[in-house]
Amino acid sequence: MFFGGNVFPADTSASPRKDLSGKYEIIYGVNPDKTKYTGILQIINLGETYKLVWKVPQFTIYEGIGILVDNVLCVGWNAGAHCGVVAYKIEGSKLKGKWASSKSGSIGTEDLEGPAGLGGVYKITNAYNPDTGSNYAGTVSINKNGEIYSVNWSLLSESYSGIGILEGDLLIVSWGVGQNTGVVDYKIEDKILIGRWATPGNTGIGIENLSKIY
Repeated sequence: MFFGGNVFPADTSASPRKDLSGKYEIIYGVNPDKTKYTGILQIINLGETYKLVWKVPQFTIYEGIGILVDNVLCVGWNAGAHCGVVAYKIEGSKLKGKWASSKSGSIGTEDLEGPAGLGGVYKITNAYNPDTGSNYAGTVSINKNGEIYSVNWSLLSESYSGIGILEGDLLIVSWGVGQNTGVVDYKIEDKILIGRWATPGNTGIGIENLSKIY
């Protein structure tokens, strides 16, 4: 997706930014239908963002783009096609968004304002695309369906749809092409990543916990 907002300020705290790059084993993977799976995930540091590549036996190779917000790695993924991710920090009726696209890996932002409670139509109040260097306007509709959220963007000349999950005060949304796309968030606990994920067409949440190999 090609939209954004003002880029989040750089981290000026004394603590260095954690580097999540490396190879991880899926030590506990559960689909929304409760079937289990295993596999390997490679996380590659791109500077501002992360590239993720999953290799799961009997399935296609999935690739994703991730951004780190606080202690959560927020990821959108797809099976070989363009995808992106946006993480909105919820502040009452305002959502402060940070996003990245797999095409460039650059970070933009998108701020929304609308109903409290994550439901309804939100106005894009401040949006910036770092790839084009331009602002944009439009609306975003958010609707809850089971444990997941459907999100639809209506911009001046284009529209997008995505799927989201809630992690604390973060609404994490992915967008991509077709049904082989989804969203996942990983809470960071040292060398263990605790993940939750969802895909279009499902109302439940999957689980994917990782352990770093190297």
